[in-house]
Amino acid sequence: MQQVEAVDGRGGDGVEAGRSAAGKRTDHDCWGLKAGPMAMIGCYGGVALTLMWRSSVILTSRFSFTVQPCVVRCDAGWRLNGTKCYHFSSNRLNWTESRDMCQRLRGDLVKIESREEQEFLDGKLQTEMIDNGDKFWIGLTDSEAEGQWVWTDGSPLNSSLAFWADNDDNKEPDNWTVEDPEGEDCVRMGQKPFIEGLKWWYDRSCQIEQRSICEKTAKIL
Repeated sequence: MQQVEAVDGRGGDGVEAGRSAAGKRTDHDCWGLKAGPMAMIGCYGGVALTLMWRSSVILTSRFSFTVQPCVVRCDAGWRLNGTKCYHFSSNRLNWTESRDMCQRLRGDLVKIESREEQEFLDGKLQTEMIDNGDKFWIGLTDSEAEGQWVWTDGSPLNSSLAFWADNDDNKEPDNWTVEDPEGEDCVRMGQKPFIEGLKWWYDRSCQIEQRSICEKTAKIL
């Protein structure tokens, strides 16, 4: 069990641990509801967090939280990375059908939010992919407005976290219309054999049947 000092908490009914006593950002996204002198604020990175208030002045109070072991796990057929679970489908469906399948599994097509997450998925696809054509749908589309890429939760693509293929053979997205006059409005990923780098996103017609990556939050026990 580890006890950590923090300051600069954010108040209201919810609270957030800000900076440690040493002045460095904490490793945990700490938030939750105040319940008297203590508040359970979830489990991030494999630890359960409990806030213990030393002052009733939330916005300026100094407080500590205690780190206790906890278990994070995924359902059978899903793979854990951090606090998220991933399912790599074996069946091939178009993009809309793939999303429907993910939602039936209580998830959605994957939203890639960090370089680390892209690295994790790229690594897994090296064993999942049969050949270079065996790519996987992700939850990114510009079907509403050409060139305006958004994730399935409605958030726009962060250009600093875009991993479009950019090499002598492919400069993506290219919205190729030969295969489908409607163009290429959905995104798939993967590269095999592996080539150094992480830029392996390709736009493709949403009607093409591909495998897919579903994502959901891990279970906290």
